[in-house]
Amino acid sequence: MKRHAQAVRPRQLWPEFLFSRFLVFVVSRLSYGDVPGYFESVSRFVAKGTPYGEDAFGYPVLGFLFVSIPWLLGARKFDPYFAFFRAQCFAVDVLLFWLLSRRCSRPSLLVYIVCTALLANLLYHRLDIVLGLLLVAVLALEARGSLKLASITLGASIALKVIPGLLVPAWFAWTMRRSLKQALVGLGFVALGAGGPLAIAYALWGKDALFFMGAHAERGVQVESIWASIQIVLMELGLQGKTYFGAGSYNLSTPLEGVFRTASHIAALAAVLWGIVITARLARRDGPFVLALASTLGALILASKVFSPQYFLFFLPLLAWSFESMGPMVRHLTMALTAACCGLTTWVYPYHEKELVALSGVATVPLVARNALFVLLVVLLQVHAWRSGRPERRKASPEEVEAGGSR
Repeated sequence: MKRHAQAVRPRQLWPEFLFSRFLVFVVSRLSYGDVPGYFESVSRFVAKGTPYGEDAFGYPVLGFLFVSIPWLLGARKFDPYFAFFRAQCFAVDVLLFWLLSRRCSRPSLLVYIVCTALLANLLYHRLDIVLGLLLVAVLALEARGSLKLASITLGASIALKVIPGLLVPAWFAWTMRRSLKQALVGLGFVALGAGGPLAIAYALWGKDALFFMGAHAERGVQVESIWASIQIVLMELGLQGKTYFGAGSYNLSTPLEGVFRTASHIAALAAVLWGIVITARLARRDGPFVLALASTLGALILASKVFSPQYFLFFLPLLAWSFESMGPMVRHLTMALTAACCGLTTWVYPYHEKELVALSGVATVPLVARNALFVLLVVLLQVHAWRSGRPERRKASPEEVEAGGSR
């Protein structure tokens, strides 16, 4: 009877999911997001033979392959391209929800549906939802014991967007629980999944295929990042600052910009190292790998000098799955923080983007509040990850063994 209830429960949420997606299409129909840029990148490829170069496509080759699909299937004008791109993102969304519905409870799925619906103007206008699908696929494959396929999928996610590259050390730490040999095999297949597409792109388009990496490294402190929020608060105390556009985002320029850029690099390295520690601990305590990945990714977003609103599209699926490992109080608080973060994100982008660029309080106050709540959310996730799993068994000392034997 229990097995039957678990089998029926996820399917009962399909009407809610589909209704929410109908609302997403209605709400976002007048917003284009990054889709015009994707269309221009495909057009550039047709005209010049490469999508890369100065001020061109800013993602790895598998990202370009995804945004090329509408054009390859005949959508050569922007209007049909836009419609087709949203349709293929919807297909990805359906597959992602199907994977989550097999692993998440009804409350977790409802929070995921609500939060992604709150991000209606991002959901089908960015390719980040594809990264969310790939990361969930990595977790699902790992849970089935398919180390090689999971590793290739993780590598493919890096060839879609560079951020998962920072998750590789945590992946290595997790696979070490099997053996060093298995961990090295997994690492090799990650390299295959990422290196294969990138090598082909390099062979076709030369060093321009790697140009996006340099562009990301040169980015300033994005105005939506945690580091920018600290400076915005300091501006209320007299710090001078203004926004400027560069490397595809609006950034914040203050006398402390260089200090905060350096601090973000150090913090990102610390987040990677912390991810190794928390993953190894969860592996020893038989904790869930999704919690290791979600906590590491949350820490990386927190540490980064870039916090684009679409990052939630690949963070939310991992977070929704992580809800399943939480007790009622932590789960309810985390769900509330997640929904608040998504709602405030949409308030800022797209509805008050101009005010944010002007550093108007109607945008900066909600943004600072969003980032403060996100800090609390990530801290809760780290604490929960640290405490999760079975307590490690302490090895008995020789004296204790001898005493136990004498009894």
